[in-house]
Amino acid sequence: MRIKPKYIVFGIVIITIFVFLTNRYAPKPRKFYMSTIQDELAQSSMKIDTLNNLKLFGELGRSFLKDQFGEKSKMVIVFQNFKCSDCIKYVIDVINNYKNKIGSENILLLGKFKNDFDVTKFVKKHKIDMPLFGYSPLKGFELPVDKLNRPYVMITDNTLKPRFIFVPLEEMPERTELFFNFLIKNFSF
Repeated sequence: MRIKPKYIVFGIVIITIFVFLTNRYAPKPRKFYMSTIQDELAQSSMKIDTLNNLKLFGELGRSFLKDQFGEKSKMVIVFQNFKCSDCIKYVIDVINNYKNKIGSENILLLGKFKNDFDVTKFVKKHKIDMPLFGYSPLKGFELPVDKLNRPYVMITDNTLKPRFIFVPLEEMPERTELFFNFLIKNFSF
């Protein structure tokens, strides 16, 4: 018995449509964690011995970075006021979601600002209720991760040695959530 050519063509068309629809509408595995340039720069930033004891300014007055630490570690969010405002907003929103679990007193926001007025303006714009200090871009510290021009989270203590650095990415919220849950479980703030 011979199969007619029109049935063969019809079968090929059906298989092609099935394969096309399966590939197009099948759920794609999400990339939950990717090793990225952000991770590489964060790793190289943690290799430094110590951060500069920066001179800070802001609404809470003037002090030095080392004066902000007691015996316990703190989470320091470092950003550049004039770079990637959407990134800064995202990180502040994330911090606001976790600040009750971490404790506002264990979080320090550190940004490059020109003066006290810029710090005050930033606090009002973003409705920040955590300690925020500025440091002069001319007298700041430069870590390899700063090349990204994105905010990053750093865990450090009174030794000012970075113990952990993470770059939250808005495109990967699950990764950010995993990071903050890891911190809450593994660091005593």
